Amino acid sequence: MGGTSITAKLLYFAHTLHEEVNKVHTDNDADLPSDMIVKMKALERVISDLHQTNEISHKVSVYFARSEHNYP
Repeated sequence: MGGTSITAKLLYFAHTLHEEVNKVHTDNDADLPSDMIVKMKALERVISDLHQTNEISHKVSVYFARSEHNYP
């Protein structure tokens, strides 16, 4: 991920983490301790927040790119 933006790196991490959480959910959800389930739910909220932050960041960058070049 050489010149990749921080947002893209965070999104990649979030996606990878989300996949791992889903594996755990499907493999042995009933075998998990309740504190682990709580932690996974918290991580899922963080992933959701990262997706939302990425969308906002993209929209802001598009807005400023257009305004910098005087595009409507």
